[in-house]
Amino acid sequence: MKSTTFIKRFLLFFLIVFSAVCAAGCRKNSPERAVKAELDLIQELDEDTIKAFVSYKDMMQSPTSTTDVGAETAEAVKLFFKNFRYEITSTTATQKTATVNTEITNLDTKAVAKDVCKKIIANSLASNITSDTPISLNDYFQLLGDTLKENEYELVTWPVSFDLVKEEDVWEIQTSDELEDELVGGFIKAVNDPYLLTPEEVFSITCDYFKGMNAEEWLVYLGMDDIFTTGVENYHEIDLAFAEQIHSCFNYQIDSSATEGDSARITASITSMDGNSVMNDYAGKLMDYASTTESVRASDAEIANKNASFLLEALKNNKATVCTSVTIPMSNNGTSWEVQITDELISSLLGNFSIATETFQKNTIE
Repeated sequence: MKSTTFIKRFLLFFLIVFSAVCAAGCRKNSPERAVKAELDLIQELDEDTIKAFVSYKDMMQSPTSTTDVGAETAEAVKLFFKNFRYEITSTTATQKTATVNTEITNLDTKAVAKDVCKKIIANSLASNITSDTPISLNDYFQLLGDTLKENEYELVTWPVSFDLVKEEDVWEIQTSDELEDELVGGFIKAVNDPYLLTPEEVFSITCDYFKGMNAEEWLVYLGMDDIFTTGVENYHEIDLAFAEQIHSCFNYQIDSSATEGDSARITASITSMDGNSVMNDYAGKLMDYASTTESVRASDAEIANKNASFLLEALKNNKATVCTSVTIPMSNNGTSWEVQITDELISSLLGNFSIATETFQKNTIE
């Protein structure tokens, strides 16, 4: 579920930024000055500089995406490098080549990458439910900015070596993907790692998102439209009461997990409304009604409306929950782990209501 579009644009963004930085700062008359010029530019990044570094044509691959690099992107990049510091520790040089060794200090960007990927997955879940609008570059970078604002990260220091070549009396830094990733503390490699998050973490993100969904969002997610086929005018109220039960009762606990290659299985205890309890209450109300003279005189439409009102009442009054053990398969698609939304998982979320309904219908026939 991790967005490949975001990964590609993020990688491309830093490639462009650092290529531009190197082109601007590397042509100096000593190896140390060339390196210092580049690292100073990183320290001094501002909104105008960031925008100037980004090629709109190259950055945006999708014709449906927003092509402006806005304040969200610039702010996220500035926050990312807010604590960026460096120290040149040593230099070795010949007439034509040199290596400048440095120590760079910044946020623990691998920890940042993990939190960003968690947000990307949660955001992709939200986007699938609430909107068909394509997500822009700025939206993705706002996720990075929000992550940096919401969390505190330790400062870490790591070594970075710059290889330089002297051409026409000018020292030029030899750029590479490895150097660009080292400058950001391995962030690019980490955010592009399909195994950065564990299956348990991705499952928890998914379930935590489910826990935060309101009744209306559950209606959309499950595509509920007169789920009980009542045929009455107020069927939406019944659907909403059912969705409210899902919302209010859902909880989960991971009991165990197993991973083999790109496949994993999570065994979890899913707490949900007790479908049997609801249907038993509903059945009792029907039996009581069936014993009245009103039910004998009522038309088919009146009986349907009465039955629907009993079901609505049973749903609204339900307080009982049930815990179901389910095993959920997961797979790694080369970008991240994905939860397979199986019938077993859906049934547990719905309080095993289909089983309860089948039992109710069987008892009614008997």
